Amino acid sequence: MLQTPNGWKNEGGKLTNTIETEEYAKSIDTARQFWKEGLIYPDAFQPSVDIKTWFVAGNICTDPTGYAGWARYRQQGDPKTGFKLNLLTNPKYDGGGLGQIRLGSGSYGIVSLKKADTKRIKELLRILDWMAAPFGSEEYLFRLYGLEGRDHTMSNGDPRLTKTGISETTIPIRYIADAPPVSYEPGTPDDVKVEHGYQMKVVPDGIQNPTLGLFSDANATKGATIAKNMTSATDDIIQGRKPMSHLGEAIKAWRSGGGDQIRKELQDQLQKRGS
Repeated sequence: MLQTPNGWKNEGGKLTNTIETEEYAKSIDTARQFWKEGLIYPDAFQPSVDIKTWFVAGNICTDPTGYAGWARYRQQGDPKTGFKLNLLTNPKYDGGGLGQIRLGSGSYGIVSLKKADTKRIKELLRILDWMAAPFGSEEYLFRLYGLEGRDHTMSNGDPRLTKTGISETTIPIRYIADAPPVSYEPGTPDDVKVEHGYQMKVVPDGIQNPTLGLFSDANATKGATIAKNMTSATDDIIQGRKPMSHLGEAIKAWRSGGGDQIRKELQDQLQKRGS
């Protein structure tokens, strides 16, 4: 809603992190007010949260999971209770049109193969190639929906997961390699129209990360720790355990803990590629 940068803002080769912007500070202050007014679910900051259960039960009305959780929600939610799904288009903070979403990286993650002899590497690549079979293929159907009659049934050409299938197909190995994603919700074609309509509204004006494709050693070794510390600090501010002035201290700690080093490494690469 405040159109903060997607990770970093690039101004003539000089990078500013999202947390260093006025818009970010305003977002934290707004969230702090939300908490004070009781608009945030009381258990939302617990180490382990069950967002899907809360959402299906109607305890919360928004969930950041997005497309990844759509099919599961359809399986768990009971339309008889008034359960419906939609995608939220955020207005600008002060009104006057839509805010901007942050575009993704285009990949879920990086898979590395352990060094081995040529025969072993080719075997693993064949397995990854099988897992990346495209939408509509027999391989795709089996990988996502399992065995017909056990893990899924067919209805009008669409596979429907059984209870057994829901548990047996939800496995991390499916993310090692994948086909290009598609909007496909078996049995509920209107959902696909909702998803596609949302994409047409928000993607063209989405905010790209200017450091996409760059690599920082400092981020690989220190990024997770300083990000976790930053989240802990903002959680304290939002829940009223620390004042807003604590945000400045947290940003200084982030910079000295590795943030400035990450910035320099990324800026050097931007300079080399002329961005």
